[in-house]
Amino acid sequence: MKNILTILLLFSTPWALADQNDPRLPGLFEELQAAENAMQAGTIEIRIWDIWGEHPDPEIADMMFFAMDELGGDQYSLALQSFTEIIERAPDFAEAWNMRATTHFLMGNYRKSEADIMRTLELEPRHFGALSGLGQVYVELEQYYDARNALRRALQVNPTMPGVIANLEALQRFFNATAI
Repeated sequence: MKNILTILLLFSTPWALADQNDPRLPGLFEELQAAENAMQAGTIEIRIWDIWGEHPDPEIADMMFFAMDELGGDQYSLALQSFTEIIERAPDFAEAWNMRATTHFLMGNYRKSEADIMRTLELEPRHFGALSGLGQVYVELEQYYDARNALRRALQVNPTMPGVIANLEALQRFFNATAI
């Protein structure tokens, strides 16, 4: 998960204009569905993540940038406070909820992470990152069938995610090994 955050930080453009309601997203999700391989999908994913991270309020956008920097610097308590403040000021900003969920996950607060992911998905049902994260939360909580369902939902939105595919295969091996 930390590697994903680092990649997102390296390739993301500054956030300023959009969010999960941006009119560019439907076309990008169509392109994502049509992607022929993970590399092609990866380029589209980056564009989607960029849009998700944008916010029309420049102050919220700046706060998000600094909160992501705190998270990337393993300053989880600070990041948690920052994402919470963003959520209080912009409660319909899905990516703030998603990033707070990520922070909770990294801190081992799996139920809080799950709750924030659920809110993310209420705001942006196509959030393949949140769905993937939900699968990881459920693995940590040993809710393996729920994990499998969340990962399958992530692949319905973004069919070429190598990490999600690998996690599903690992879960299937687990299910095969534990079958009576």
